[in-house]
Amino acid sequence: MTVALTLALLGTAGLVAALSPTFSQASNGPSAAPGPAAAAGQRAAPAGRAARWNSLLRGARDLGASRAATAEVLVTLRAGRRPSALLSWAARAGLRATWFGGQPAAMLTARPAVLGAALGVRIDDFRLPGYGVFYASRGSGHVPARLDGEVTGVGRITSLGQVHPAGVPVGSAVGGLSPGGFANTYDIRPLWNRGDLGQGQTIVFFEVDGYSPADLATYAARFGLPAFPSPLPHIGPDTKVAGESDLDLEVAHAIAPGASLVYVNLAAFGGRNASPAAQFTQAFSAVARQYPGAIWSISLGQCEDVFAPADAAAANSAVLAAEQAGTTAFVASGDSGGLECLGFHDRDSRIPAEGISFPGDLPQVTSVGGTALQLSAAGQFLGQAAWTEPLLSQGSTGGQSLLFTQPSWQQAPGVVSSSSDGSLCGQPAGRYCREVPDVAADAAPSSGAAVRVKGRWVSEGGTSLATPVWASMTALIDRYLRSRGDNPVGFANPVLYRLASHPPPLPALRDVTAGSNDFYPAGPGYDMVTGLGSPDASHLASDLGSLTGRRR
Repeated sequence: MTVALTLALLGTAGLVAALSPTFSQASNGPSAAPGPAAAAGQRAAPAGRAARWNSLLRGARDLGASRAATAEVLVTLRAGRRPSALLSWAARAGLRATWFGGQPAAMLTARPAVLGAALGVRIDDFRLPGYGVFYASRGSGHVPARLDGEVTGVGRITSLGQVHPAGVPVGSAVGGLSPGGFANTYDIRPLWNRGDLGQGQTIVFFEVDGYSPADLATYAARFGLPAFPSPLPHIGPDTKVAGESDLDLEVAHAIAPGASLVYVNLAAFGGRNASPAAQFTQAFSAVARQYPGAIWSISLGQCEDVFAPADAAAANSAVLAAEQAGTTAFVASGDSGGLECLGFHDRDSRIPAEGISFPGDLPQVTSVGGTALQLSAAGQFLGQAAWTEPLLSQGSTGGQSLLFTQPSWQQAPGVVSSSSDGSLCGQPAGRYCREVPDVAADAAPSSGAAVRVKGRWVSEGGTSLATPVWASMTALIDRYLRSRGDNPVGFANPVLYRLASHPPPLPALRDVTAGSNDFYPAGPGYDMVTGLGSPDASHLASDLGSLTGRRR
């Protein structure tokens, strides 16, 4: 529903007390220990996926031998130890091999002709309407048989599928939740009142667009928040502002004003010549080294069908490695209502339009879907439903992975339903696929966040909003847990599903039972629209205290 909102001009005294629940503007003014997902995720994708990829390339224009400066491909390994034989072979073949230390994955890079010759394929440039020029191999690359003792798979050789923001649906030029509005909706104030503002915690944002220091400064000043550092700690260039990064950073600062925010641009990891899966794997590994134990917020994605099993497995292993140091990773499920592959379907009808998004499909991340809030005129939370706007082809994406089987921790009422179909990920009867999202938060533009973007106040939504909401609330919760001598949340999924299966006296998750996306209904328990539901931050912090364990 459209929310009626009012604004009281804010002073700077008393950060917690001063934050009002909502923000509007006049039209002429400022308006855990990692779970077994790595093992659970190893699977053989149905053979039809390779046929669909080849069909897509047949529909593209082949421009001949690739003129890209470099091409790259991921390979998966049998173990997380140094792959000496692979590294030696790569050096002799003229390839640069990068082993992600401690992980069962490596990356091979060279000029396209050299990489293709080493892997037994030809790498050409292709042009696909709507996607520009990209390199790809028509066949699957392979390493010599003598490396089978180390190598388990080779990823897809292509630069097609550069990730894009999950979406930033824009509502009116007025309205939207202020910091106080988020506090009221998600029961954050008890944590604020304790002094838990996220201090000592780090949230890392993985982005493809830039941010505006001027807009961030205006946002902080409007709501009496601490000033943003200028520039923010960052990895990679600050590119053209599109709105995604400003939304992520402002929402996180609204909820966790004491947390350190870090900006990471994927352009730092290969640029236009990069394999999208390799970009994420490199970025995840670099951030884990530089900011161990940080909370990750990722509002980016691309159709899962573009990626090979080895690509997804390598990225999943990188997240698993980061979680060993306490990282919690949140990824937007997507804003297409379950039609994340519609763009590729429009180019080749053999690729189903229905699909979920990578990297939100990874078992080691917490996939975040979207809700639409029902609020009073004063901004008080009244209820919520699944976010869907079918006439705009928008809504909370959810569904079943083609690449990953259902992890052992994904057990709760509603997880296995009449919609569950293990054959999608190559499983026999009685076994199922990874289902997403895991949780949800506000995503409807009508009840979205009041943010400052490109010099304007607007209300923005999407799972791009829901994801930093969860990430910043986790910063508050980690601060609370550490102040008690408990471990931080870390890999969140096992404890979230445990809480859903055995609800504590203070319910931490608000079930969403109304609404749908384009394919699945919301209903009691887990559903493939809003997952386990949205958070009650104060209750979640209290409940997790007995589950994360004491720090040693």
